[in-house]
Amino acid sequence: QAIEGSLEPDASGMPYPPCNTTTAELMSLGRDHLWDGPCIFSDTDPQVEEADADRTAVITVVGVFGQDCGVYNAGALVAVEMFNREGGASIGYKKDHRLKFRLVTAMLGNEANMGGKDAREDFGRMKTAHDSVLDKLIRSLSPQYILGGCRIFSEWDRALAGKHETMLVALGGPQSFYTAEDSSEYVFGAFISSDSYGDAAVKAMEFLTPDRASRAEQKVRIIYDGAVGRLHYETCNSIKNNILKEGFNDTIGITLNPNDDHDGDGEGNFKDLDFHKDLVDQACPKGEGGHGHALFLCFRQDTIMDGVLNALRENECRPSLIWSYAASTKW
Repeated sequence: QAIEGSLEPDASGMPYPPCNTTTAELMSLGRDHLWDGPCIFSDTDPQVEEADADRTAVITVVGVFGQDCGVYNAGALVAVEMFNREGGASIGYKKDHRLKFRLVTAMLGNEANMGGKDAREDFGRMKTAHDSVLDKLIRSLSPQYILGGCRIFSEWDRALAGKHETMLVALGGPQSFYTAEDSSEYVFGAFISSDSYGDAAVKAMEFLTPDRASRAEQKVRIIYDGAVGRLHYETCNSIKNNILKEGFNDTIGITLNPNDDHDGDGEGNFKDLDFHKDLVDQACPKGEGGHGHALFLCFRQDTIMDGVLNALRENECRPSLIWSYAASTKW
């Protein structure tokens, strides 16, 4: 019932009740925390005075987010609130009309516990919930745009955009995202292609190894999420292809499944330190020296990055380059 929600709008015209939580609180929920969704996280409906109604255009944007897409949700909310607070934009030949945005976003619930028996069942229920909620928001509000979600949500958004013939401002990175079978002319990318994210690092390697002989000796190790077609896989796979094309023949790709349990001990790979150590042992074994290795890393979990960096120190590796899809000052 929580997943399906209600087709009948509440007093505010929304098909779901308002959220009584923050994105930070949602991101901290574990599998044993029950939290009912979906709910409306934001509605920036700008109040337009009756006298200005014929000179003010309101663009409606809707989006559906999982609990760990909080930065996307919050970032859009801050941007729209600032835009509307300044009075919107002046448009028209004489700049005598105003443009404002209404952003309506919904949160699905606790992604870590959608009521299934395990993570795979949760995943299926999550997709069902996403499709149901976004469909109802579109039918209730007739928006001009859909704001894409992060990770797998961005892929699920595509089908709904085509179904409702509503423009999706997608946050998917690789070119393959836009050429997928369920994509359409309604899918528009907000980012540059992630296939080019590592270009600068590859160019730096080329500069430091100007001849084929030195490139052939350069060890390159790439550790990345092995989910074909997804953002992190496509980004590092593109890097690998470019590196091989430039003559860095000692290049090895090491794929991982963060949601798997490699040794069956009940601890997922994304937080299993033994698994992180095994990744590094493949990339830079202790005793090999590891001086001058070039490492490229494509995964989203902080826990894996922490584990990999600690294992690199333990193995006494001294890379000449570490390029990571995501980075923070803590690292």
